[in-house]
Amino acid sequence: MTLLAPLWLIPAAACLAAAFLWPGRSARDDWDKVITAPLLALLRPRRSGSRRFNPALGAIALALAALSAPALPSNDARAFRHAEAWLIMVDVSKSMTLNDIRPSRIAAARESAIALSQAAGARATGLAVFAGDAFLAEPFAFDRRHFAALARSIDHGLVPVEGSDLARALSLAASVVSDAGLARVRLFLLTDTGGANANAVATAAQFAARGHRIDVVAFADETAGGPVPVDMETAAALARAGGGTLYRSDRLGQVDISGVAGSTRTHGARLALAGLQPDGTALLSHWLLLAALPLALLALRRAWP
Repeated sequence: MTLLAPLWLIPAAACLAAAFLWPGRSARDDWDKVITAPLLALLRPRRSGSRRFNPALGAIALALAALSAPALPSNDARAFRHAEAWLIMVDVSKSMTLNDIRPSRIAAARESAIALSQAAGARATGLAVFAGDAFLAEPFAFDRRHFAALARSIDHGLVPVEGSDLARALSLAASVVSDAGLARVRLFLLTDTGGANANAVATAAQFAARGHRIDVVAFADETAGGPVPVDMETAAALARAGGGTLYRSDRLGQVDISGVAGSTRTHGARLALAGLQPDGTALLSHWLLLAALPLALLALRRAWP
């Protein structure tokens, strides 16, 4: 159970306590008119600490508890939200300017980023860049033309800090996803495997543990023998830790993304393909108000002359 406004429970608890601790009234009769109070006190039995439940305060307590909006998860098919999105992170470090992948690693990554955004279907897509630091270039949106325009402007030098800090990029991704309130995000790392190390693998595992997925798209030729070593093995380990797949481009920068948008047929499969999931919470407030009704009627009955 979830309380959407839990602070209302504080006055509700206070009213409920007052309802149980309400002092009871002694029965009135005509003896106090003819007998003095000290003698009447001796003749009447003592009722020390008598308490009487106050139905009016009980009804108010239930009404205040209803304002806390208790709710249960619901799979009501009438309410959905965009719960799945794709975040594409492009490596813009200096090593991405190498041309072992034609025309260059970063040029191929730009085209693949645009192709991935087109393959996202109804899912929102976001764009980020990283090198020695990481920045969000485009928040999650559905405007593919704007995404493509931004992606074509990606180049080395966008991030002023040199290097390839994959762990920092993954930390940014986790922060962006948390701020967006998305249930599932598929993260695509377009990189030449620079920065793929044990720290990045551990961060990827933490990201995947929250229900997300990481795929690595590698733009590098292991046989070219460039100045920066290519570590496909660690890149594959990072993809496995993120619950995803390692995709590798050919020397012309082409990546087979034909099966990227595929999805297994699980619960709500058709909705998942559209990037939607049931967004249901069944409120229980009306049941609390219904329970308060008999107490309110009892309070009115007692107050009626």
